[in-house]
Amino acid sequence: MTQGTVSRLLVLILLILSSGIGLGANPAERNEERRFPIDSGDTLVIENDYGRVRIEGNNRTELHITARTIAGDAAQLDSVTLVMARAGNKIFIRSYFHDYRAESVYLEISAPSFMNVLIWGANPAVEITGMEGYVRAQSLTGLITAENLYSSSSLATETGSIQYRSSIQPGGDIRLETQEGDIQTIVTEGLNFRSWLRAGERLLWNDQVELTSGSLEKQIGIGGPLLYAASAQGNVTLHIQPDLPALSRIDPVFDDLKGTDRSSTPPGEEPTIYTSGAEGTGSEAPIQQEVSSDSDLTTEPSSSPVDAPVTSDSIGNDESTVTNSGYALRVNVDWIYLNVSVRDSYNNRAVDNLRQEDFRVLEDGVEQRIDKFITTEAPFSLLLLLDVSGSTQGQMDLIQDASIEFTRLMKPADRIAIAAFNSESRLLQDFTNDRQRLESTLRTIRSGGGTAFYDAMERSINEYMNGVEGRKAIVVFTDGIDNRLTHDYSSGSRTSYPELFRQIQEIDTLIYTIFVDTESRFGRTASRFPGGTLGEILGDIIRGGGGQRRPQGPWGSDPAYEEARRQLEEIAEQTGGRMYSPTRFEDLGTSYAEIARDLRTQYTLGYHSSNPTPDGEWRAVEVQIPGKPEYLVRTRKGYYAPRR
Repeated sequence: MTQGTVSRLLVLILLILSSGIGLGANPAERNEERRFPIDSGDTLVIENDYGRVRIEGNNRTELHITARTIAGDAAQLDSVTLVMARAGNKIFIRSYFHDYRAESVYLEISAPSFMNVLIWGANPAVEITGMEGYVRAQSLTGLITAENLYSSSSLATETGSIQYRSSIQPGGDIRLETQEGDIQTIVTEGLNFRSWLRAGERLLWNDQVELTSGSLEKQIGIGGPLLYAASAQGNVTLHIQPDLPALSRIDPVFDDLKGTDRSSTPPGEEPTIYTSGAEGTGSEAPIQQEVSSDSDLTTEPSSSPVDAPVTSDSIGNDESTVTNSGYALRVNVDWIYLNVSVRDSYNNRAVDNLRQEDFRVLEDGVEQRIDKFITTEAPFSLLLLLDVSGSTQGQMDLIQDASIEFTRLMKPADRIAIAAFNSESRLLQDFTNDRQRLESTLRTIRSGGGTAFYDAMERSINEYMNGVEGRKAIVVFTDGIDNRLTHDYSSGSRTSYPELFRQIQEIDTLIYTIFVDTESRFGRTASRFPGGTLGEILGDIIRGGGGQRRPQGPWGSDPAYEEARRQLEEIAEQTGGRMYSPTRFEDLGTSYAEIARDLRTQYTLGYHSSNPTPDGEWRAVEVQIPGKPEYLVRTRKGYYAPRR
């Protein structure tokens, strides 16, 4: 018997057990029902290892839960404990299997559509329809079916399969990920996505493009949020249809015990056969895991795509490339994307009610036709990059407190990563929306050492942010003094500023810089010590200056600080971000709060350049709002055209 056959048999056994087949001659059943009033911002958190979770959104303000526990006999029912309770703005539903002998819990839930949903379990069948809040679902072996999810969604399973169907336009990214299972996606005509598909086996795009393995990037409509579907070892299919076929409401039992799932099969078509396996899961004890209020139920891609993803500033004709790892096909990559923020100069507030016709885009002075216009509050993937060099020593408590508060100001669905740098940079926490984990990480940071700012930024762009899709930003806090600026190359960056800036010109990531002028704090205060303040002397020693005073500018200002300030302004302005310069560490929190507000409202404009010449030259971009001189518009300054 082959390993694959064994795997499939194990999965079928699990499915039989979870559906109640194989129970005793007199199976027992226990029914429970609960209702909870729901307010805006409430989140439904579910943990159920065996059985089914079915959630359907409605327009009411009450959560209605019907739970059915099934066991072989009445005595076995006592081995299952079901907890349904509220804690703050979370409604928790947890099933505990104390002595698992084929018991299952079936949850039928009618939920206010505005709720957020978090689901975790070993192998439940999960079905979610019509939810407007964000959705996170993760399982080991279960089948996950989702239809018409309005916000960002992340559906992940190890060996199970995923079916995603949509006839509505989501306002956030959709991530579908499985290690061994298959992914079937059906969307209706007229929807807009930037799709990125990866498959270890067969990859099929709307019966037009078929690959035996590899990755494919293609536009649906005029673009929009990311639709990411990746199976490391299975099949991935995407179909664009005039409308969705009816979703059959059946128990998660596979017909004839052959692994044939018919729950989402279009009429007249053969059902998809799922053959993924899960060695060892049949005999393992049920997995119990406490789900915290901000559990991170998202799963990042296990590796980079076969070929680098098409960036938003890609221009040119369709092209195909073959790599050593497989076949990567790129199509429709001639869009220019601009993330735009608008502020009213009279009150310094973000403007969030603009329309497509309000904007005007110029490329090298030539007006472009805006073909794509998206207003979204889709979640961000944000990297918080902190300077922990010697110049920040003594202020680390303030930096930690302000940074922790900043993570709390971001939306619950926003994913945040933390990196720190001195002479070296390191990623301390990968992207997560677990705020407790972020706080714990920030509390462990200690300061000391030199400053290699350019290297830290270069690594952030090319490594920490690599493969991150959707809306993304870097917020960097620093005093900006790379030791390279003071000619201390032993502690400074190997990357030069021109090399770094050239890379920044090619990315579509917003960069916000926070510049706390430690020279103002120490260098221009009254000198109580010969040769400078104590802070300056210690700072020079830490930086490797041997206690020698750095040369001062004509008004007592250090030229290195002036150059650092200029560079930080240039970096922020190039990407469409902003530079903040609080005068005190105590004001750092105010800068963070401004950035959090700025990130909440962004416009995305898309256009095809009227200059398709692949000459590799710089194209200057400007966005205007005619008739509104009081509006301050920020976006990236331009891009480099591809070179053939």
